[in-house]
Amino acid sequence: MGEGDGHKAGFSALLSILRYSYELGIKCVTVYAFNIDNFIRKPKDVQTFMELMREKIKEWRQQDY
Repeated sequence: MGEGDGHKAGFSALLSILRYSYELGIKCVTVYAFNIDNFIRKPKDVQTFMELMREKIKEWRQQDY
């Protein structure tokens, strides 16, 4: 896998779970996506992850369900 591919795959899986939860009528989902220990990574890695999270959440919010 290339750099960031694992995170992209994880977000794709998360979106599938959120869609399925929505279809089942689940109103609240807790996601453990980034723990405090990840902040000891290189700042560029943390920034890349946070930007990916913003991008994916924005995409998800713009979709019609």
